[in-house]
Amino acid sequence: MIKYIKYKNYTIEYVNDKKGINSYVKSITTKGRNYTAQLQSLWTFDIFYSHVHHLYDFEVYQKVVKEMIFELCELAINTKKINGALYCHVCSHIFNAISNYPYYLMKFQLHYNAMLFWKFILEILKLWDKEKPNKEIHKGTIYGYIGEVHMNIGDTEIAFANLYRAVRDDFKIEKYIPNYARQAPGYKILTLHANTTHWMSNYVEKIRSILSEDIAEFVKVFPQYSSFDIKNFDSLFIENKFFDKNKYFQDLKIACSYYIWQTYYYGGKIDRSEKSSTFDNLNSIPKLFGMCVAIESLASKLLGKEKYLWERMDLLYTNIGGTYNFKNDLYPEVNNKDEKIQSLLKQLLNYKSHKFAGKSINEIDRCILVYSLIRNFTAHNLKSIKIIGDKFFEIAQSFLFLIFVFLIELKKKKKI
Repeated sequence: MIKYIKYKNYTIEYVNDKKGINSYVKSITTKGRNYTAQLQSLWTFDIFYSHVHHLYDFEVYQKVVKEMIFELCELAINTKKINGALYCHVCSHIFNAISNYPYYLMKFQLHYNAMLFWKFILEILKLWDKEKPNKEIHKGTIYGYIGEVHMNIGDTEIAFANLYRAVRDDFKIEKYIPNYARQAPGYKILTLHANTTHWMSNYVEKIRSILSEDIAEFVKVFPQYSSFDIKNFDSLFIENKFFDKNKYFQDLKIACSYYIWQTYYYGGKIDRSEKSSTFDNLNSIPKLFGMCVAIESLASKLLGKEKYLWERMDLLYTNIGGTYNFKNDLYPEVNNKDEKIQSLLKQLLNYKSHKFAGKSINEIDRCILVYSLIRNFTAHNLKSIKIIGDKFFEIAQSFLFLIFVFLIELKKKKKI
């Protein structure tokens, strides 16, 4: 339903739905001035600026844009007094209208220029916040756009940093639009939601496609879980309200999603047919350690806060169907065996073999042992180990297998 709200000389035209989540502003006008049209076309159609290569470097242009954004920020803050939800949509509308120019730059592979432009706009907003400390503007949308530029060039770390800033700001406005943050684009991207019908869905779909391949491999290795598929993963983890019940679990879900994303993007950006170099070996260590900590956090939060790694893993091992005395029978085979990591990993990553250190082991034993070995090594070492570089993706996959088993078994035991 299209509605109009008037404030002083301003007219705000917007589409409203009952919950407010899918509402959006269509235009902002005042007497003789269409702010929306100006924001969309100032840098591409105004002949006054046509000779300037980078508009954001032009002093007169900076002044004009700053004045316009300051005026619209003031309008947004005043709108909050009338309709809090509309205030949020006015803020988003400002950045949506501005996005024409950086999208134009990205179309011609000028991503760096698009980053500089968004930085220019963000600096104006930070100046607003500094000058108006009690009138901070919602910036979730602009952080989302900045994240998109970085994701476009495969800079996943900075993309996630900005998308998480978007999520942080989205949670702040839930007092105006209940349950908005988890249904907004930023959160869905960060947590790999299916059916992400937004401007970054293609990135999520690509990651989910690779994740589906790993799940298909998982059911081959673990035939007892033959019915497991990506829809099950969604329901157990991504869409499970258990992991949305507080900030700790939200952060944990985002961290796990990040390491999955980072691993797949890393695999897509390097030539995996090349032999690993010393840098490949070293670069793999922090990625694997991060995945270990994410798994350990799941174990600690859900099963207890035991002091030692083997204690946490013993609880985890028991909960996912292990049959050995983990502390006495299995853990000593990998604990403090850094000098043997090359040969130990070679044995443990051979899923066709059911023997390790003279013991018959199953798939769960193997994943737990790979985890324990890598966790101990990466926590205390930063040195080039060839097999870590060569087998990085296989090690990361075994961690994923462990997460899948962990989630399935905890659900069976009604712990999540």
